[in-house]
Amino acid sequence: GEILGKVASTAKAGHIDDFSFIESAGSWSPDSKQFAFVAFSKGRNVLLIIDPFAGKILREIVIEELPAFSNPAWSPDGKNILLTGLREGQVDLYLYNLKKDKLTQLTDDPYAEMLPSWAPDGLAIAFSTDKESILNGRNKGKWYFQIHRLELTEGKESPKPAVSHALQIFPGANNLNPVFDAEGNLYFLSDRDGYRQLYYLDLQQGKVFQMTESLTGISGLTPYAPAISASRSAKRPRLIYTRYYNNKYEIYQARPDDFTPRIVNPAEVQQEAGFLFHSKPIEQHLADAQLFALDLLQTPVPVDSFKTLPYKPRFRLDYIGGSAGVGVANTNFGNVTGAAGGIDLLFSDILGNNQLFSSISLNGEIADFAGIAAWMNQKHRLGWGFTASHVPYRSGSFYYTGIDTLVLPLNNGQQILLPADHFQFDLLRTFEDKIGAFVQWPFSQTLRWEAGAAYSFYYNSLIRYHYYYDAFGQLLYQDREKLNVEESGLNLFKGQIASFNTALVGDNSYFGMASPMAGYRFRIGVEQYLTGFNTDLPFNFTTLTADFRKYIFLKPIALAGRIVHYGRYGRDSEVLYPLFLGYPWYLRGYGFNTASELLPANELSVESLFGSKIFLANAEIRLPFTGPEQLALIKSRYLFTELALFADAGLAWYKYSELGTVKPGEGGFQLSAKPYTSVGISMRINLFGALILEPYYARPLLKNSRWVLGLNFVPGW
Repeated sequence: GEILGKVASTAKAGHIDDFSFIESAGSWSPDSKQFAFVAFSKGRNVLLIIDPFAGKILREIVIEELPAFSNPAWSPDGKNILLTGLREGQVDLYLYNLKKDKLTQLTDDPYAEMLPSWAPDGLAIAFSTDKESILNGRNKGKWYFQIHRLELTEGKESPKPAVSHALQIFPGANNLNPVFDAEGNLYFLSDRDGYRQLYYLDLQQGKVFQMTESLTGISGLTPYAPAISASRSAKRPRLIYTRYYNNKYEIYQARPDDFTPRIVNPAEVQQEAGFLFHSKPIEQHLADAQLFALDLLQTPVPVDSFKTLPYKPRFRLDYIGGSAGVGVANTNFGNVTGAAGGIDLLFSDILGNNQLFSSISLNGEIADFAGIAAWMNQKHRLGWGFTASHVPYRSGSFYYTGIDTLVLPLNNGQQILLPADHFQFDLLRTFEDKIGAFVQWPFSQTLRWEAGAAYSFYYNSLIRYHYYYDAFGQLLYQDREKLNVEESGLNLFKGQIASFNTALVGDNSYFGMASPMAGYRFRIGVEQYLTGFNTDLPFNFTTLTADFRKYIFLKPIALAGRIVHYGRYGRDSEVLYPLFLGYPWYLRGYGFNTASELLPANELSVESLFGSKIFLANAEIRLPFTGPEQLALIKSRYLFTELALFADAGLAWYKYSELGTVKPGEGGFQLSAKPYTSVGISMRINLFGALILEPYYARPLLKNSRWVLGLNFVPGW
């Protein structure tokens, strides 16, 4: 009952997209030293053979003739692996020779054969098939499977099929998952009494024994998932099976003498317990009537009664989310009204070939409306689409202009002159209207190439608010005016920019409470910016992104590391506002206000945190603190948190010639491309999946330093 270790992981084997586990199981080699199972890679099934004790993949087999298969069964002599294969919509049994890399088809008929098992001598196979159900019709509206035995003859390289016959047990019931024991008899599952129970067939005596009496039955994740496995050793016979009980699957181990078998009639089938009763028997149930009519159908439906129509995609709403609100307030800044909220809409056609995403939001006044729409075509492997967006960026300044004379009208028609403190608030909005196109090519579920192009329009608006207060701080009057941005004297960008980008992106990480816990992420990208039409400011530079992240889960903690370089290169790389290293999602403990105090105390300039290029190195030890008991230290159904010890390092610079040089800055403080570091502890709090908060306590590693308390609003990197 002890878990010895993890035998395989998609986080470790990055080229493996997933494992086939829902309706498929693995198989041990005869010497119990190797394990074979099915995985997904690059859009198809592959057969993996691993050393489970060392965790190494020994062979990765791509079977070109068989793109989809499941339930490998290793032959007793170790030379062949039996597979349930799907080719051109038909399920049959196949034999793969490991030495010759040769595939042999064992069954070739219009029926489905699945869940095969080898006899101990390797000269017979037992499997489940729907042959009788197809030939004789359904049983009370249900298709069913019967167990067949296929005799084999020895071949030069692999066994060859000879005679196949049905085992006459429980006609009309679902008889699945036959498994040979060391003596050549069969364990199998059947719902002949309405429950999925374990049975044993003595092939020599022809007797059937019921081994279990479980109310919930023995089952895998689906009715066709394998749920039992038998030992091949006659000296140590064991049976492993899964049972669903108390809202979870449990694995049981038993010896043959642990059961209390009872002989049952192989022709007796009483499945009433497995059918739902009708709460209102008088009412006609449409589904039951249709199934009954289908069972009575004697002649096939004429082919010419079907019509072939072209598929026309029509969008339907798949998802809607968001929230909204309106507020009115009276404060010292006057009467304030505003609206905030947003709505997200996702549309797609029934095949998922086309998707349309739209999101609109409002935070403030009508002028602060923002929206984005994206359409993507996923009909073929090469996905492509278009985007359009309108985004306002708000900034402002609040300042005191002095004492002014306020002229206020009276009811009698006269005026009164009052001295008042005059404050002004300039609200600047920079609007970005963007259209774009993109393409992406997935190499696998975890690796893709993407590229895109966009054209952006930028323009501005400036609103000035006037506030007048008396000597006691009470608001006397407020007003607003729209200013001419061109005459404001502000150095604002207005124009058009074109951009082109491409990137290679990989991600097989697994997310924990508030950050990834296992796997890796990386992005290697380049983006070129060019000056658009009617734009005087030059915009000709390139950005490079190299971002690598690795996560190692060592239960209960995870080790996380990140190395990032982002830089602007080219003639106009310093035209834009410089990058700031002190943002808490880069380097914790060096916020602008904190850095303005700490750096001069260490004879350093705050300007050394700015540059057109940055380099980051981060490391964390992450501990899931509260959350699901399978992962977290403290069980909680609602509070998902994570503790982290961190070490951050970063460097910002403009030109590479600055690296390793020292020069005086403003006030005589040192201005150079200097690496900065910090350490600390943080807690990430997942607020029901809508927002992640990260309060942190960091200490910049400077000579004259102190601990700094801060707050981050992004998920863990």
